[in-house]
Amino acid sequence: MKERAFDRIRRNIKPENKKFIDRNIAIIKQIKYILSIHPKIKNQKDLAKELNKEQSEISKWFTGQHNLTQETINKIELALDHDILLTDLEARAKYQSTVYMHFVDSVGYRSKIPAETLVNADSGGSQQLEFE
Repeated sequence: MKERAFDRIRRNIKPENKKFIDRNIAIIKQIKYILSIHPKIKNQKDLAKELNKEQSEISKWFTGQHNLTQETINKIELALDHDILLTDLEARAKYQSTVYMHFVDSVGYRSKIPAETLVNADSGGSQQLEFE
């Protein structure tokens, strides 16, 4: 039986391209959710106005195939006053009551401090973190 073109293309997608599309779709889903709960900015048109962009550009973002830069995501987060992306450390600190991080410093001294302290601290020295 002849292979369908769609199946052939799908089979040949590089893993990094699939991850790129999947990640962008996840980001767009997060933005759509925030829009659904935001008191003022409710749709793409409102978001475009808030960001001083054309609605057509916002529409391109919402396809999931546009490369949203970190700078663009930051601007959207500020406009919506909501996080879109969180690192694992930030999520742990934000959504768990108290998460303690264990780390070993350069001389082998072990410490246990709240994760929120690490997330909010300047990255002054290099420390190896060990997660529990």
